[in-house]
Amino acid sequence: YTEVCIKKNLFEVRSEEATKQAEGWRAEIAVLEASKAEAIKQAETAISTGLEQETIALRDEIAALRTRMEARDEELGRLVNLGSSTDGGSRLDGVKQELDRLRSRA
Repeated sequence: YTEVCIKKNLFEVRSEEATKQAEGWRAEIAVLEASKAEAIKQAETAISTGLEQETIALRDEIAALRTRMEARDEELGRLVNLGSSTDGGSRLDGVKQELDRLRSRA
């Protein structure tokens, strides 16, 4: 009877140790999963922020390019309309004068 009680107690002790160890592993896995989820969330936030900043930069660049394009269109319009004056100069002279003026500004 004593031997059976000893084996039973030994089995219970081992069972408790295994249960505690399994609970420890579960806790570690839960911590790892939470850490992994937080890392994923941070990565998604970083990517989203980066894309948003890049989008803003590209929109600003597009706006600047449009402004430059409109300015060039205005310059071209002025160059084309220079020759329509009636001062006796040729259209080509007006374009040359405007180009010289623009070069001197640069």
